[in-house]
Amino acid sequence: MTPGHFGLLFRRLAPCALGLGAVMGFAGHNANAADAQLVLAKTGWLYVGGHVTTIDNKQYTVGQMYAEYMIPAKQTHPYPVVMVHGGTMSGTNYTGTPDGREGWAQLFARAGYAVYVVDQVGKGRSPYFPDVYGPNAATDNAQVASLIIGWTNKSIATKTAK
Repeated sequence: MTPGHFGLLFRRLAPCALGLGAVMGFAGHNANAADAQLVLAKTGWLYVGGHVTTIDNKQYTVGQMYAEYMIPAKQTHPYPVVMVHGGTMSGTNYTGTPDGREGWAQLFARAGYAVYVVDQVGKGRSPYFPDVYGPNAATDNAQVASLIIGWTNKSIATKTAK
């Protein structure tokens, strides 16, 4: 190969090599970001709403909605993401996959959002009482929306008052 051909070959292959390197570096960066430890400032769970009722001389709290939360150490968005399941499911649909991968909740927390995952009233980790709700009671979506709106407004007001 003559020196002129080598220069021509180098000029043609160099951009390809740089482009390939950039793609591989970007792919490696994304993989490393997904593998990096999820750093949370706060995580936990709570119940929202509800009231006490008596069934067969025993008191139960009913009408409450379960919620778990993940607040990232570096929260970059002012408003939280509230994940509400549908149908007969539960909030665990958002916290992981059957094969062990992270779920939507962790992905949004990694992106800097405060994340709240709820179980609707009488579903999942929000207890279901047939004596109160009736057999196969349908979820009252207006009640769920009211609980979420009231809870997030109170949470945001408390946060801004600090």
